[in-house]
Amino acid sequence: MKKVAMAMLALFNLAIANENSIMEKIIEFENIKTSGMIDFNATKSGDGYDITVSPTDPIYKALLNHNLMHISVDEGPLVTNPHFTLAKAGLSAKGSVFDLLSKEAAKEFKKDYKEDIKYNYEGVISFGGELEDKFTTQPVHIADENKTIDISNILIESKTDLDDFTGESKINLDSIKVVSKSDKSTILLNGIKIQSSITDKPVDNIALFGESKMSVDKMSIKANSPKKSVDIEVQMDANGLSKRVDDKFLNLDLDFAYKALDAKTIATLGGVQKSTIKLQFKNLGIQGVADFVKFSKKMQEFNTKMQEAVQSGNDIKLQKSLIESQEAANELVPIINNTLVKDKSRLVLDWQLKSQKQNHIKADIIYKGEPLQGSNLQGAMISLMAQQLTLIDGSFDIAIERDLIQKVNPLSLLAIDMLKQKGFIGEKDGLYTLKGELKGGKIILNGKTYTLPELAKALFN
Repeated sequence: MKKVAMAMLALFNLAIANENSIMEKIIEFENIKTSGMIDFNATKSGDGYDITVSPTDPIYKALLNHNLMHISVDEGPLVTNPHFTLAKAGLSAKGSVFDLLSKEAAKEFKKDYKEDIKYNYEGVISFGGELEDKFTTQPVHIADENKTIDISNILIESKTDLDDFTGESKINLDSIKVVSKSDKSTILLNGIKIQSSITDKPVDNIALFGESKMSVDKMSIKANSPKKSVDIEVQMDANGLSKRVDDKFLNLDLDFAYKALDAKTIATLGGVQKSTIKLQFKNLGIQGVADFVKFSKKMQEFNTKMQEAVQSGNDIKLQKSLIESQEAANELVPIINNTLVKDKSRLVLDWQLKSQKQNHIKADIIYKGEPLQGSNLQGAMISLMAQQLTLIDGSFDIAIERDLIQKVNPLSLLAIDMLKQKGFIGEKDGLYTLKGELKGGKIILNGKTYTLPELAKALFN
């Protein structure tokens, strides 16, 4: 009996007096997720906390209500809300989606949507400090004199370690449908899935390392125009991965793909069946990337100030904002130096397009530029550009079919045929091909090495 009592006491000690620190951790995590674009705060109120937001991004600022929501907190170890369990705490909130919006945004939405849209939030924090939560909304039907919009219920689920802020989240949305009342043109997205994860501790309160995936099972566009009708169905995927290499560098991989789902779509897209593009940024400086994210936030704040100055008609205020933003832009000099490192940072591109033939553009380029000098961005960029082809070494490989170029830009065939006659471009089985290297400030094509002036002379003489 004594052991049972001691165990129960231990559970109570884990839960008691931790409510403030729990909410502080949650607020800190929300600020990290938005990279500081939205400043979250929590104030103790009644059975929980009032959550307020102060966005720096003008879009969020116009969209969100400063007094966002009230979250009720059920302290453990015996939690009954949102459901019965043993945990450190339970979290819950519910209400109208319109209450999450600013008065102006809510007023605009209510013009076309008279019924209320309910949301529900539930969360449980384990004794180990893991937050498992879920946010849901009701389906939405909006109609005005021009269009109808139908959005299925939204489900957001996540698991987060509140000690190191690693975790994952999933967003599922069955469909979004927009229909024009005048000509019945339709945009329909089915099977929308978004997954994201944070895989390593944040750097300077910025979640740099993680993975994101977005997929749409089917995007259908039907446009009924008197001149030209469009009827296409495609599948889309987009992914991003940021991974730590060591204490100083990270790799960033981005890729996007789409695929035509039927013959009429292939015909509409000029014979294109599918396309993928992959970008790899290797060995970017971690501190430089983190500083660039912070710089982006600062420039967003300056842009907001300038917009306010323009709207107020105050020329002095506008001139001051312009000077401040120009001075802030000089901070890009050390950021570039900390992001791109000579003989280390590189870009790998792989673009594939399947039409009648397999087309591609491939490149593997390493940064060779010297660090920028001085503290003035304009002067630093001039010195950077002066390095010309010595900025990069690498290789490229291009193969594009003639028929595809003809459909995209027929006039470019004249220039391409000229390059073919001069021996710079090859042609095989209806594919134009070009391979080369950049090395030591020179271009190597077909085994011949050129400086920029030499290449210009060979091209135009």
